Amino acid sequence: MRTFLFGALLAERDGVTYDREMIFIAAGLHDLGLTKSYSTESQPFEIDGANAAKAFLVARGVSEARSELVWNAVALHTSMLVEHQPAQVGLVGSGAGADVFGSDLSTLPRERVSAILSAFPRLSFNTEFRDLLVDHCHRKPLAQRGTWLDAFCRLHNPSVRYPDLETRLLNARVGE
Repeated sequence: MRTFLFGALLAERDGVTYDREMIFIAAGLHDLGLTKSYSTESQPFEIDGANAAKAFLVARGVSEARSELVWNAVALHTSMLVEHQPAQVGLVGSGAGADVFGSDLSTLPRERVSAILSAFPRLSFNTEFRDLLVDHCHRKPLAQRGTWLDAFCRLHNPSVRYPDLETRLLNARVGE
């Protein structure tokens, strides 16, 4: 809920128009891929969550365009690539960034931020979310390669051998 509400405040600040229903759904489901129920063996959690969210919507008759909006908002919520999408797609990532790291909260009306945090307290969010991410990295150590969790997963899986670009490049025997 905080992700949606912070995203909505950021949209208001920036004059971003958006499909409230679909962005609300995307915000509510954006971390679905971190759960074991919706986790695949090899995809990053963002893709797992986006696929599950879209399947949920399609099964309920939501149009392809609106379902795809949710897919993009969930799949790209941690990616810099979101900057190449319509502004509404970035609201989930902006809202999550505000919730997780406090990004841009100082630019929002203090009383509205306080009201959100009062209505939906974080409790021990920082440690519990960290523990969820560590569990995800242990279950799927290679799935987050090239994402914002790459270094985090490597740190929490020191015994896992991760692919190395230099080694792969020097060992590639393509036409040599």
